This record gives sequence, C-alpha cells and structure tokens, in this order.
Amino acid sequence: MRNTQEVEKFIELEQFLKDNILKTITIKEGLDSLLKLNTIEKNYLILAYLLPKEEIEEAINLYDNTHPRVDELLFVHSLSIKYNVDKNTIIKRIQQVRRIMRYEENLSKKSKKTK
Repeated sequence: MRNTQEVEKFIELEQFLKDNILKTITIKEGLDSLLKLNTIEKNYLILAYLLPKEEIEEAINLYDNTHPRVDELLFVHSLSIKYNVDKNTIIKRIQQVRRIMRYEENLSKKSKKTK
C-alpha cells in the first residue's frame, strides 16, 4: 500500500509541476508554490524539473525496445551527460519514472477489465 501511495504522490507532484511551476509567470509565484511543500516533495520536484518525466519515459521506452539492448551503464552514462547530472541522480529518476509507468499500466489494465 505504501508503494502505491508513494507513486500516487509522484503523479500528483508531476501534475503540480506542470500546473504551478512550468506555467508560472514569475519566479516569486513559483517560489510561493514551492514553500507550501515538504522537503521530500521539493526534492522530488527538483528531479522532475531537471529530468522531465516525458523525456525520461521516452528514453526508457527506447532503451527497452532496442534489440540488442544497449548496455545499461552506457544508457545511464549518456543520460547523465545529456542532463548534466550524476549517474545516481539518473538512476533514481529512472526508478521513479518506471514506477509511475508500471502504476499507470496497471490502472489501464484494471479499467479494461471493468469495461
């Protein structure tokens, strides 16, 4: 249950980023929005801002569907260079995005079963 709640929070924060940070007119408005969040949420949003979910998801899908598969370390290294962050940050963000992807896929399967 905790994992589900955590992923749901990730999704909520992704939407918060789109609605309140990326569309913010001024830096002050963005900072005011951030001040309402706890440290864990702020850290998540920083990663989400630096490494956009859609871009990481696209890279993951490309990696997963490439045959023969690219070396995992090379994949992580190329993303760390592209986004100018360390490899541990890339790995953490990949894990977050994969969890969101699995959650959304499971939701999709459940909704198809109920139809």
